[in-house]
Amino acid sequence: MEKQRKCHVKIETEDVTEAFDTIATESLNAVSFTSAKGEDHQLTAFEGTWRYQKWGEAYVDFTFSNQPSEGIYRTGSHTLILHVKTVAFERNTEGIHIVYQLLDQEDIISTHRISIDYKSVQEA
Repeated sequence: MEKQRKCHVKIETEDVTEAFDTIATESLNAVSFTSAKGEDHQLTAFEGTWRYQKWGEAYVDFTFSNQPSEGIYRTGSHTLILHVKTVAFERNTEGIHIVYQLLDQEDIISTHRISIDYKSVQEA
C-alpha cells in the first residue's frame, strides 16, 4: 500500500545544501518525491541494496550497499562513472538518512548526505 508523506528533504554536498518540504510517495520498496527545483528523485530497495536515481538538470544513478559500487552522473552530453562508498544508511519510521562518498580510485572526491524526515502520513 502506498502512503503519501509530508516530509522535509535535505540534500547536501560539501559546498551546496538544498532543503525543501515536499510530499513523498512511499511503498514497501520505494520512496519518490519531487524537489523544489522540479527534479524527480527515487530510492528503490532491491536485494539488500538501495538504488538512488535523480532526473533533472543532471541524471544520477547510484547504488548504496555494504560494498563499493559504481554510479552514473550524467549532465548534458557528459557521463561520468564514479565509485560510490556508502558510509551510513538508515531507514526507520521517521525517515531515511544516507551518507555516501564519491571516490576516484581510493581518493575521496566528495561526501554527500540525503535526509528525508517524515512529518505526517496520509493513505494514498
